Amino acid sequence: MQSDIDAGLDIVNVASVSSEEEATDSATETVDVNGAALVDITKLADVTQVTEAGQVITYTYTITNTGEVTLTGLAVNDDKLGAITLAATTLAPGASTSG
Repeated sequence: MQSDIDAGLDIVNVASVSSEEEATDSATETVDVNGAALVDITKLADVTQVTEAGQVITYTYTITNTGEVTLTGLAVNDDKLGAITLAATTLAPGASTSG
């Protein structure tokens, strides 16, 4: 029920009992759903040392959804490089993307 968690909906469960006689009853239980939105970002360079002027350094950004709700509209902006294009901008819990 990931969509319920994403929407912050409560989970409502109803149990009913009946018999061949005229006895019936039901019980309802409601559980609040409060998922946390958490994200982790890792930035890695393809070199560990600059050895000459003008050397190109390629960075890889990995974004992981470490929370309990689906993240949408993900965007990464590097203060030196600008906007980073991600492979995906929506991540389910536990999923990762890179750019």
